[in-house]
Amino acid sequence: MIILRLKYKKEQNMKFLSHLELIKTVERIFRRMQLPMVFSQGFSPKPKINYAAPLPVGVSSECDYLDVELTEKIDIKELIETQGPYMPKGLTFVEGKYFDKTKSLMSIVTDSAYLVEIETQVAYEKAQVEDLVSKFLGMETIEYQKLNKKKKLKTIDIKPLIQAVDLLAVQDKKIIFKVLVTTGSNGNLKPEKLMELFIEKMAVDAVPMKEQYKRLSLYARDKNNKLIDLFEV
Repeated sequence: MIILRLKYKKEQNMKFLSHLELIKTVERIFRRMQLPMVFSQGFSPKPKINYAAPLPVGVSSECDYLDVELTEKIDIKELIETQGPYMPKGLTFVEGKYFDKTKSLMSIVTDSAYLVEIETQVAYEKAQVEDLVSKFLGMETIEYQKLNKKKKLKTIDIKPLIQAVDLLAVQDKKIIFKVLVTTGSNGNLKPEKLMELFIEKMAVDAVPMKEQYKRLSLYARDKNNKLIDLFEV
């Protein structure tokens, strides 16, 4: 088994692609590149490609991963250097590594880091925002309600899924955070929900629908529970 793991960026207009549209786009790219892909069996064979945690529509990323199974190895450096004519603007392969055998990407992802920008109606002082973050993270629970599949309200506490909220800057009417949240089979907290609850519970005077998000990193955890890059798994 030959598995090529590729790290890629998804930026500019590409951030508006749904995950299904991204899958179709990448398949077309690989076919045009004539990659020696392995295909599934059956009436409608598909290339064996799997992805790490899907991005919500509208969220850009400078660090996402996919695995594609190949029948033979290709030159990764050449793929990176010659990708230009095949790639739509805003989608770029950054780095690659071969694996002989690996678990599915989605099953090994545990955490993700995001850059978050919030626009506000009024100008906040940095000390004010630091105090709000401290109070928010100091809450015993951070809950919201959602309908489950049986159309019944379910209470969800996101506090165990928040790994870190770091205030990077307060600029005029803009607040910039770096957040680390649980992602994957042990729980999945979207940065949009984290910021929605921060704004709501701390009564932040934010401009509706003016938040911006960028995924900075995806991580797995080693046997010592330390965050590691997906190329290190």
